[in-house]
Amino acid sequence: MRRYFAPILFMVLCATAPAATLEYLTLDQMTSAATDIVRGTVTNTHTAVRGPVIYTVYTLQVTERLKGRSSRSIDIAIPGGINNGVRQTFAGAPELAGGGEYLIFAWRTPSGLNVIIGLSQGLFSVTSGSGGSEVIQTATTERVLNTSGREIGVTPVHMTLAQIRGQIQRVAEVQQ
Repeated sequence: MRRYFAPILFMVLCATAPAATLEYLTLDQMTSAATDIVRGTVTNTHTAVRGPVIYTVYTLQVTERLKGRSSRSIDIAIPGGINNGVRQTFAGAPELAGGGEYLIFAWRTPSGLNVIIGLSQGLFSVTSGSGGSEVIQTATTERVLNTSGREIGVTPVHMTLAQIRGQIQRVAEVQQ
């Protein structure tokens, strides 16, 4: 009986956790921290288990790479999913739509997973606008703190693809 207590307690805590708390990240901070910044379309989804965590892994067909190593596709792991009938959820973890087009700021973990920086902060939907393609940061309902630890309101970033591309290139040039 005791050996089942810890896993059950972990699942109850995960299921009842009301929210995540995120530290606010600017575009410049995300650009600096990212190992890969890609624009792509979701072509496949599967689950993977690493230790006690279930991940939903989205495969994106890369249409544009703004930072990182060259490849035609990239797998992005987001905590939460279903594996062998067990569902895990994590506050603040976004979901991607099959066939959806996104701009993603990703960081490669030491274990080799590519994760979105700041859970949903590094995720942008790509849409067609009157002035060309636009990117809209996924809005979060989670608590966001500034560097002083104070809660702040955040307005999602909304700009043209050309504008965000220029800002990423500017930060990348300063890093070189």
